[in-house]
Amino acid sequence: MARDRTGEAKGGDRTFARVDPVALQQIEEAERPILGIRWWVLPVALFFCIAQSVLCLYFEFYATIHLVATQISVLAFAFLFLLALGINPLLRRTRLIAPLNRAEMMALFAALFVAGGISSFGLIDMLLPMLAAPFTPEWNTPQSGRLDHVVAHLNPSLYLTDPALIHQYRIGFGDEPGYWRRIPWMAWAKPFALWTIFILAMYAMFYAIAMLFFDSWSRREKLVFPLARLPEAALSDEGAPPGTTPSALRTKLFWIGFLGALLFLSYNGACQAGWFRGMDPIYLGIRPPQLKEMLSKSIFNGLADGGFGLSFRLNFTCIGIAFLLPIAISLSIWAYEVLALGIVTCGLWMAFYSSTRVVRSSQNLESNFVTCLGGGALFAIAVMMIVGLVWEKWRASEAEGTGGGRAVRFLRALGWGAGVLALALTVSIGWLRFSGVSFTWASAYTAAVFLMSVGLIRVLAESGLFCQQVHAGPMHLLGITSGPVVPGASLTPIMQAHSSLFYDMKCFIGPSIINSFKMEEETRAHRWKFHAIVIAGILATVVAGFVTLLIFVYGTGANRGINWFFNSGPNSFLNGTVRLVSLGGETPALWWSVGIGAAWAVLSMFMRQRFFWWLHPIGLVMLVNPLTRAYWLSFFVGWLCKKAAVSYGGRHTFASLRPFFIGLIFGEILACVLWAVLKFFFGLEYVLIDINLNQ
Repeated sequence: MARDRTGEAKGGDRTFARVDPVALQQIEEAERPILGIRWWVLPVALFFCIAQSVLCLYFEFYATIHLVATQISVLAFAFLFLLALGINPLLRRTRLIAPLNRAEMMALFAALFVAGGISSFGLIDMLLPMLAAPFTPEWNTPQSGRLDHVVAHLNPSLYLTDPALIHQYRIGFGDEPGYWRRIPWMAWAKPFALWTIFILAMYAMFYAIAMLFFDSWSRREKLVFPLARLPEAALSDEGAPPGTTPSALRTKLFWIGFLGALLFLSYNGACQAGWFRGMDPIYLGIRPPQLKEMLSKSIFNGLADGGFGLSFRLNFTCIGIAFLLPIAISLSIWAYEVLALGIVTCGLWMAFYSSTRVVRSSQNLESNFVTCLGGGALFAIAVMMIVGLVWEKWRASEAEGTGGGRAVRFLRALGWGAGVLALALTVSIGWLRFSGVSFTWASAYTAAVFLMSVGLIRVLAESGLFCQQVHAGPMHLLGITSGPVVPGASLTPIMQAHSSLFYDMKCFIGPSIINSFKMEEETRAHRWKFHAIVIAGILATVVAGFVTLLIFVYGTGANRGINWFFNSGPNSFLNGTVRLVSLGGETPALWWSVGIGAAWAVLSMFMRQRFFWWLHPIGLVMLVNPLTRAYWLSFFVGWLCKKAAVSYGGRHTFASLRPFFIGLIFGEILACVLWAVLKFFFGLEYVLIDINLNQ
């Protein structure tokens, strides 16, 4: 069948228009009924978001237990599991009120899921200590250089500046009853309110990115969104009465995977607690000291010494996610990690360095040639995504052909997301100007953060990788320049703003926001009510988290708080600021690595369109995240299992095995919650059952 130049298929005397997959899916979804959400779901969601925030901070501050240290809120998944197997079936049997439908259950979960990390690494733990850190008198010694290179360039209205108030914050009130009444709330309220403007502008930017890109990524490119599809297993089947047990949770394979992971990790927890005398926990992999000793007498000596070194460990959640992903995605993630390790090994053999300890990076300013490869790919992918979106909407405005000029139709095609993005960027630039940054550098920084956010939201939502840091972001790129580039008057406020959201990005909420769009689409929920609940949960968590942490800090004093958040972390960041402002970058040679990463990512995108076997570039982008080194083996195992299932059994075998791997994920999540509670109440100091650091 021939095609004309417009892309239409011709058969005889008839002409058939090309089917638009996005339009076709919209037609199909329009035939599905929209599920309503009752008004009282909103206050219930607010209550649980506030409770999640308080619990996370309480466990973290008083027991050093991180309930939410990744994009996966274990409390949110545990709540959904309890809702699906306990509360909702009970409501159906008692008939006190109608049980929650799929949309209401997903709305409650989405609010907890998106807001989960805000009280931890996502915002509060990073923002509150930073409000007092620059003006802490005992830290600003003449030798530190902070008075000249940091304090002199900051807007005092954005920080706590009174030495007496800072001293009281550092030492706390002890066990004095009713001490919370003596907290200088008004002194903290002004800087917090001003910083909230910038924070909400960034959150609005994340929402705008989701609004602009979701339709294209979900409907045209058919991304899986594994973390968004995962909670569907705990929802009643579509068309089934609300409150019925989900079919996925009724399969034997689900419970085999669930109990297998739960019991295995519980055995390890009991061994660590000393409950099983003479028995040691089973490590899934090879422990770093043992691996180092094994390689010490081989040609791979030095490859497991730390830094960008070899790691052999397994994680049930990563295995499950890798099985749910398309084969090309999971293959790319572990294959690029192996290729990077091969490059590092060649460097060892060629005596460029003696150990992988030299190939190190940090979330502050330090990069290496591997993370710079990922950084170049990250920004290149973001640019290509934006160019592709603009071209797609421009063509759509041409096809529409009615109602105003071409530019008006183009803006209409972009939708509300363009307006939200314009407002968010404008507020961000204005806030940076208020903090003392010049308009040029405020605009440049906002553009860089926008590009980084687009790239990260894409690759993290597509891969399902739930824990990340970025060791080649905007500040890292300044660190690989030669000498000072940005004037100190602009760079110092930018660095402070950057630290609030983008310093330690384990709980970056951008991917969670676009995952909530997928959750809303899959459950066919009322769109505005669904996202109103999510946004309200975000706002409530920001306020509740700040108030709660302030009360906890004044109870013990910041000096005795978690060292990373209240002492070593802020000091490290301030020292890095002084170094970058005074000396500038130190390793300009790494720009070649950024360029190679960007060029290879662009080439891979084009080659993937012509050759399906070409390696997907997502693994190259994830080299920017050093934490992926701990997950490559898990992704390999998950990829191998799916490859075998699809190759030898087809898609039906994959579908039948899918509940087992979902059970692995839920089993590990529930084990993390169970042992966090046991550790807290029994004082089990040496027990570590964590979704990120699986022991």
